[in-house]
Amino acid sequence: MLDRRLKQRPILVTPATASIIDIVSAKAQCRIDSTDDDTLLKGMISAVNSYLDGRSGTTGRALLTQTWQQNFWGWPDAMNGVYIPLAENTYFSPNSGERGLRLPLEPVQSIVSVKYYDTTNTIQTVNPSFYGLFTDDLGSYCRLVPQTFTYPSVYVRPDAVQVQFIAGEAATNPTIRAAALLLVQHLYQLSISAGSTGADTQNFQVPMAVDMLLNSVWRPVF
Repeated sequence: MLDRRLKQRPILVTPATASIIDIVSAKAQCRIDSTDDDTLLKGMISAVNSYLDGRSGTTGRALLTQTWQQNFWGWPDAMNGVYIPLAENTYFSPNSGERGLRLPLEPVQSIVSVKYYDTTNTIQTVNPSFYGLFTDDLGSYCRLVPQTFTYPSVYVRPDAVQVQFIAGEAATNPTIRAAALLLVQHLYQLSISAGSTGADTQNFQVPMAVDMLLNSVWRPVF
């Protein structure tokens, strides 16, 4: 059974600088020709990005390029998730003895670095030749090869081993883009109707079409 006390919360190192949609697309979706509401629309686009993207987003995925760090108490071993690799954030291959560390966000583009605190509590960097990025049916993991990497002893601390990685879609998923446009349009329409007398509060619900689109790309967060 998953014990979340053993799972370190991922750290966002560098947030995304891009956007799922731009203001030109948003204005076309909302049928807006003037620049009067550009500031309002930009704020709505930012809100939609936060709603959909990243670890706390509704999709559970990195939709835009961003850098994260996952910390671990130590190296993976044979007692750490041999048959349930997600349970302890570790990966283990019983055939080859190769082990790795689970990464918490998909998709992963690359691993930036693997570091650890040695027994003197001094940070050390692992040579990239000792690890690589791999993906199985459960997701991405940093694969460590015991035949060449000897798992040095680490200092006792929650972030004794640190994997920094870049996550995000290489290009905006068309389904996500469609959902984002619908959400911005919905928010804009609400901003107009909110000033009207007797506005229907039920309209504040997320449109069903958005939920249908997001269900096809949603990933559970472990």
